[in-house]
Amino acid sequence: REEKIRVIYCGFKKISGVLEKAVPLPPKFFFFAGIIKPRKNVLNIIKAFRMFSENYSDFTLVIGGNGSGEYYESIRNYVRENNLEGRVLFIGHLNDNELSYVYKRAHAFVFPTLIEGFGYPVLEAMDCGIPVITSNQSSLAEIGGSSALLVNPHDPNDIARMLTKIAHEPELRAELIARGRTRSAQFSWNKAAREVLFLLEAMGISSGEREQSEHGVSARESIRLNAPQKTIFITISRGIIFRNFFHSGVIDLLLKKGFLVVALVPHDWDFAALNVNSQKELFFEKLPPPPGGSRLKLLLNEFSKGAIFNSTVYVRYRYQYVGGIPSVPLYILRMLLLAPLRYIPGIVFALRAIEHALYPEKECDALFRKYKPALLFNTAMGQDFALMKGARRYGVLTVGMPKSWDSSSKILCRTKADHMLAWGPFMRDQLMRFQKYKPREITITGAPQFDIYAQKKNLESREFFCRKLGFDPAKKIILYVSTGGNRCDEANYLELLRLFIERGDIKNCQVLIRPHIKYKDDMRQFLPFEKYSDFIVDKSDEQESALRDNWDISEEHLTHLSNSMRHADLVINIASTMILDAAACGTPSVNICFDVKKDVSPHRSVQRLLVSDYIKAVTNTGGTWLVRSEREFLSAVQTTLEIGCQSPLFSTERGKLISYILHKNDGGSAKRIADTLERLAG
Repeated sequence: REEKIRVIYCGFKKISGVLEKAVPLPPKFFFFAGIIKPRKNVLNIIKAFRMFSENYSDFTLVIGGNGSGEYYESIRNYVRENNLEGRVLFIGHLNDNELSYVYKRAHAFVFPTLIEGFGYPVLEAMDCGIPVITSNQSSLAEIGGSSALLVNPHDPNDIARMLTKIAHEPELRAELIARGRTRSAQFSWNKAAREVLFLLEAMGISSGEREQSEHGVSARESIRLNAPQKTIFITISRGIIFRNFFHSGVIDLLLKKGFLVVALVPHDWDFAALNVNSQKELFFEKLPPPPGGSRLKLLLNEFSKGAIFNSTVYVRYRYQYVGGIPSVPLYILRMLLLAPLRYIPGIVFALRAIEHALYPEKECDALFRKYKPALLFNTAMGQDFALMKGARRYGVLTVGMPKSWDSSSKILCRTKADHMLAWGPFMRDQLMRFQKYKPREITITGAPQFDIYAQKKNLESREFFCRKLGFDPAKKIILYVSTGGNRCDEANYLELLRLFIERGDIKNCQVLIRPHIKYKDDMRQFLPFEKYSDFIVDKSDEQESALRDNWDISEEHLTHLSNSMRHADLVINIASTMILDAAACGTPSVNICFDVKKDVSPHRSVQRLLVSDYIKAVTNTGGTWLVRSEREFLSAVQTTLEIGCQSPLFSTERGKLISYILHKNDGGSAKRIADTLERLAG
């Protein structure tokens, strides 16, 4: 059954670093390596090269590998009969030293074989820095992915077409080399071994348990006991947090500083879904299942909202936000009994004292005894109370950070950290106002999830990006980002865009629709727009059902998101954090604040979504264009597509938004976080 299968990718032998041994080679050549058997499809490669060479006479095809028998003889006969003896070079078997030398000097690696169990040569070639043409079948399409050119291995014309693209398009070749290096870095035997270990541990068959019976202590415990470095606990409760702290470099920086890092993840996570570089100082531990809720806990949650009552809490009291529609009697009761709690002196401190007295929650204490951490970093304050309480019992310093821009104003965190990290001045002010932190207890670091835009990591050319999507590079790109959760009828606004384009109000543009990755059925509402030539629904993200929020935690997801933001000429959204992503990468954004239909229910109105205090803070900076009518919407789109980020006003207001919400846009947030944790850990 599918649920009994886990995919763990092989590693490969990295020959790019071996001492090279020179082999006589032509100046410009394509390369194939492998035993010359029918499944390797060498005859079709040569047929494709013959077609290609009719227009490109300066290339040679180099074939590495031994051959014998009927198939090999048929290939040699074909070469002779088509006068290719000087153009197709057979160089026999190559050892690793020779293979590395040839890989690095080839114009591209051609490997459209018919059957492969895995496809090691594809990764070897990528690691050596050459583009790859490979098969769209068997394992090769999965291993090469978007980092290789995929062909029908049975069609020499298709192979020849890709040879021509590589020869004729230097930009494409450079893009494939860069993407290939990134792709090959995701495969290693250490990573494969670690994933096997994680899977065994998840099943309760850990190697540590086996070794403990033989040696008295597990391998992991031995590492910990003998390690001179300090240990940091870091909570990774969501896929988006995994992305923000692993892919931004926070974890790597802490490891480089000499810390042993223990990532604490939910009990129901599937370790095999994690894409982590194997490092001996990085451990994963599953947290115990949280205790069941009770009526008293639900009541404490209600008091915790009333204690910090503000516009964010009000919207959730009054209107449907996520879940069902609040009943009118419940709304009245909350406004009469809970909203006034914010005026009671000391209510925040009282609720925290009650929480600790009634719910000591000692289920995580074993982790503190096992690792003796110097610091607990809770990356999603408001969650993982048991860890925070355990840290207090064991005298461990606690550092917190809100998960998102809205976290500090939604509910009171009933456990208080010793120190807080804030994205920017706005979050610092919220922490002081609602969560009762003092200025000296807060350090502003920026948010690591926005670092990628300043670093321009894996930035693709516009031509390459558009080619992947089927877009015209000469046309402007409107990126529509879903707010997710079926909070409003977003198709109405895409229909408006379609009408603007059809009437000629907006010219020379195309629309990329990006569904919200957290919500499984979010894409469904946008699929009807695929029938229009200028509309494409982005299906590149792959939801990971093993994670609570379905997030795609792959490098490919982050790379595609970055390129989507950077190549868009305009981002359109409704109260989404993508306002911040757009600002960070210098792309103008429009925020919709009107309903297309006049009789829309207040529980479906987009206007309710822009009432929250964090949305107000962003829109008040002027760094995003807030439109309140169909006419304003059209004007904003027209103006932005015409002048874009060249407007001096946009530069000024965008700067205000960045400094107030994101602090800095220098790509250094991850470093500031790691430096602060190092300082606090002593």
